[in-house]
Amino acid sequence: MSLQQAMSGDSLAVQKGIDGESPSEPESEGVPALAVPAGLTPNQKREYRTQLEFQGCLERGDDYMRSKDFHKAKASYERARTISPDSAVPYCRLFVASLLMADFAQSGMYLRLATRRAKVAADMRIDPSECTPGLDDLRAIARAIAQANMRADTSEAEFVTLAYLSWLLDDPAIMRSELDRASRIATGTPEAVKLRELLLSASAPAQPQS
Repeated sequence: MSLQQAMSGDSLAVQKGIDGESPSEPESEGVPALAVPAGLTPNQKREYRTQLEFQGCLERGDDYMRSKDFHKAKASYERARTISPDSAVPYCRLFVASLLMADFAQSGMYLRLATRRAKVAADMRIDPSECTPGLDDLRAIARAIAQANMRADTSEAEFVTLAYLSWLLDDPAIMRSELDRASRIATGTPEAVKLRELLLSASAPAQPQS
């Protein structure tokens, strides 16, 4: 499956396995009892515990990523997304993990789902140096995608995927180039269009204060 198919949602796994119709929940790793500060209401205590568990899953996933145990990393990130289903962050990490596993169909799927949840580009901003064994492999993947994007039938989704990855890798020149190429395509998926707009807004120069 190509990135174009993954971003457009052609995969049954996208519809059922991730988007909530019949999800397969990952097994939760043992989560220790979490100390809660005194003085919180019952609702605040639940929110506090939920946030701590969410962060704990992300941190465990990052630890697994740095040790190249990508399967366990993905399980931790999957757990995080079930705890906070409206957050784009676990999906962005799952995008990176899938890229490092050379699973481009899955990576496109996760990027599409992250884009759906993001309101601003910052919602999708992660630091790959914190959740990868090193940036060399990710940069090599970016170069491979750039080579593949030389095809005449490259989709808008594939251009914005590389633009997003270049944004994470702090390569604004390639990001802008891929966004420009994406803008020349007449039609695109809603997620690809939205991601292009989010990245354009993130790269726009700050307006001077009057």
